[in-house]
Amino acid sequence: DEAPPDGFGRTVDALRQILAQKGLMTVDELRRGIESIPAGEYFALGYYERWLRSITLLMVEKGVVAKDAVE
Repeated sequence: DEAPPDGFGRTVDALRQILAQKGLMTVDELRRGIESIPAGEYFALGYYERWLRSITLLMVEKGVVAKDAVE
């Protein structure tokens, strides 16, 4: 079983919820983004770090955030 989220995890989940409420992303898109992380990076990241990586990729992909703003 997963431990309850810490402050970072709660913040990332809140971000996910806000973006979903605004129609900027879905859970399926979040999952697709997580699954697209290369294996070496995937296993080096924590659970919510994967979520944040996916959210970042999605927001860049959709043009919500400029790519150079996250590099």
